[in-house]
Amino acid sequence: TCCEQLLDEHYDPGAWNIYVFHFSDGDNSSDADNRLCCQLLEKNLLPIVNLFGYVQVKSAYGSGHFYNVLREQFPEKSTAEQAQKVVASRVNDRGEIYESLRALFKAGR
Repeated sequence: TCCEQLLDEHYDPGAWNIYVFHFSDGDNSSDADNRLCCQLLEKNLLPIVNLFGYVQVKSAYGSGHFYNVLREQFPEKSTAEQAQKVVASRVNDRGEIYESLRALFKAGR
């Protein structure tokens, strides 16, 4: 992935605290793509990052299903180390942006 390549080339996890944030409308091409994204996250990014934050922004044009798949794969209340590195929130309108950012940064380690 491009993110993984960037981290490999510039940010040694032994020397950096790495926080990755992704904002999206949650629409991937298919459920298979959603599952693949979770697999890539679990295999390639979570082992090297301190935190992965995902914010799903409401879209009038799509289903936004990725949030649900992400939460299913990495449950919020899980004690598994990798699941604890995943913080997700939703933004339905402008008024929720700051609260969503607070949720991401509050979880920072």
